[in-house]
Amino acid sequence: NTYTWDFEDGTTDTSFSPTHQYTETGGYRVCLTASENAICNNQFCDSVVISTVKNQIIRVVPNPVISAFAVEYVSETAEPITIEILSASGKGLTSLNQQCKAGLNKYNMDASNLQSGLYIVRITSPSGKRASVSFLKM
Repeated sequence: NTYTWDFEDGTTDTSFSPTHQYTETGGYRVCLTASENAICNNQFCDSVVISTVKNQIIRVVPNPVISAFAVEYVSETAEPITIEILSASGKGLTSLNQQCKAGLNKYNMDASNLQSGLYIVRITSPSGKRASVSFLKM
């Protein structure tokens, strides 16, 4: 099997589970093309919005996801946050309120009830900070 990620910022990756950091804010269309023996190709695409939030990083581990995953979120300040899982079309599926601390925060999530496809994890705070990342559910 081969995997090709296109992050729409001029970079690609062929890793099974890459991490990617955008250097510019804005909207991007992220696409994963998975190929099996060069015969069967499947492509999943999703839109992500990168906002300017100093020293904040969000990622999903592992990605792609089988049944459970962790959301890792680095915050500059301690504050309440809302973690949402959205469908690729932006429909809210799950929402969880948490108190994050300054530094690295890790939240374990269950994806066993999600269909295969592309999803978005979005973190928001009452102060208006937002961070999002997409993940693939196998």
